[in-house]
Amino acid sequence: MSIQLSKTNTKNLNILVDGSPLKMKVPKSIMPFGFSVTDYGYGPNKNLVISITDDEFLSSMREVECNVISEISKMSKDIFNREVDEDEIFNMFNSNMSDDRLRIKHTKDTVLFDKDGKVMHANIFDGDFSKWSVTCNFLITGVYFMNKKIGLILKAHHVKLFEPEKDNSGYLFIDSSSDSD
Repeated sequence: MSIQLSKTNTKNLNILVDGSPLKMKVPKSIMPFGFSVTDYGYGPNKNLVISITDDEFLSSMREVECNVISEISKMSKDIFNREVDEDEIFNMFNSNMSDDRLRIKHTKDTVLFDKDGKVMHANIFDGDFSKWSVTCNFLITGVYFMNKKIGLILKAHHVKLFEPEKDNSGYLFIDSSSDSD
């Protein structure tokens, strides 16, 4: 994977892989807490928080992060006005993965689909779709620099939601009194 970082008109950097935007797909996974919505005073910030159990996907994401950290180190003189090694950048890096959970930004361009592929027009609130399964493709659009932290910008593109399966296991009570008495 050949990652190229390029400057933008902001502090952020764009990411391309072999000249194209970096696209990834989350295999079917659970959103244990649903969408996370916070408002910092300039409008709501909406994120999908997905529990990932697919080791291959987790490995791919870690590889992307390591490649980005390496490229930032190579460009550090232009970015930080000094040489910065990969270890120092790693210490500043704010991963979108924590405890095998992946955080992806829901934007105005994100499209939600139901299990049958029909577009869902839902207003998203904190906790919506809790415990639902999801598969999602997303773009890694860039690298941000904020408050001495560095991180990737992940934007959900298409999100397919699956309702939780009904669990019919559990206790079954049978009325022992008989009407035939």
